[in-house]
Order: sequence, then C-alpha cells, then structure tokens
Amino acid sequence: MARNNDRDRGKRAVKDNRPRGKKKVCIFCKEHAVWVDYKDVNLLRRFMSDRGKIRARRVTGNCAQHQRDV
Repeated sequence: MARNNDRDRGKRAVKDNRPRGKKKVCIFCKEHAVWVDYKDVNLLRRFMSDRGKIRARRVTGNCAQHQRDV
C-alpha cells in the first residue's frame, strides 16, 4: 500500500528572519593590523579548530581580506 503524502505536499516551513545577535568584528581591522603574523602561533590558534582546520569567516568574525591572510 502506498503512503499518503499529499497532505504535506502544499505546506512550507516558515522562514525565521529574526536578527541572531551582534555581528562579530574582525580583530585585525579593530587593531589596524597591516599584515597577519604567520609566526604568531597563539594568535593563529584562535582561528583553528581542535583538528587543525581553519574556521570559517562567520565563526571567527574576520573580514574577507584578513580571512584570506589567515
């Protein structure tokens, strides 16, 4: 016997457009850094996961230019 999924076919989930909170600010822009010091391990550790991967921009709050430098 086939399932009757016709009841759910026309309904869509309502999208939630609430603001999610305060946007993170790029720490390099805030400190007016000219370049990212790739030898500063403690600084770069903030932008890496525990598995050694670079975290995304939306997670770290970096701007596009500084995320590329990281």
